[in-house]
Amino acid sequence: VRKDGMESANVRAITRGADVTEATLYRYFPDKKSMFEEVWKKEAYVFLDALQKVILPVGDASNAELLSNYVQEHFSLYDANPAGYAYVFLSSAARKWRSADSRYQEFKGDLGRIFGSMNQSKSFDPLSAEMVRRIFISTIYFIPNSIESGQIEGPASRYAADIVTISMRLLGNVPSGE
Repeated sequence: VRKDGMESANVRAITRGADVTEATLYRYFPDKKSMFEEVWKKEAYVFLDALQKVILPVGDASNAELLSNYVQEHFSLYDANPAGYAYVFLSSAARKWRSADSRYQEFKGDLGRIFGSMNQSKSFDPLSAEMVRRIFISTIYFIPNSIESGQIEGPASRYAADIVTISMRLLGNVPSGE
C-alpha cells in the first residue's frame, strides 16, 4: 500500500504482506475499502488524541498558545510518521472519511471554538470564524504537502513559528514585537 497507494493495492498483495489468507481478511472486512477505512480510523484516532490534548484549555493558556501548540503538534506528528500523517490527513479517501466520522467532527468543533472565541471582539467580515479555521487548516496542510512533493525540505516543525504568525495575522492578532 505504501509503495503503490490504496487504489492500486490488491487484496492478494495485502494478505501476503500481512501473512494472512484472503479468507481471514474477508472474515473481518467485507471489502478492501472497508479495511482501508478501519485502518484510517485507528491511525486517525491516534493523531486526534494527540491534537486534542493540545487544544483543550489547561490552566491559563491563551488561545494563541493553544493554536501554537496545535501547529507544533501537527508538524511533530508529520515529522514522526510522514506516511501515517499523509494517509490520515492528505489522501483523497481520508477527506471523505473525515467528513463522515463523528469523532473527527467533534474535534473540528473544538478547534472551531478557539477561532470563535478569538473573534469575540473582532469581525472577520466578510470572513467567518469557520472560513478562518478552513484557511488555517489549509495553511497547516500546505507544509506537509510541500515536503511530500519536494517543494520544500523538512522537518515540518521548523515552519511552525511562521505558520502561527501567519495564522495570528489572519485572525487580526498580530504577535507582539512585530
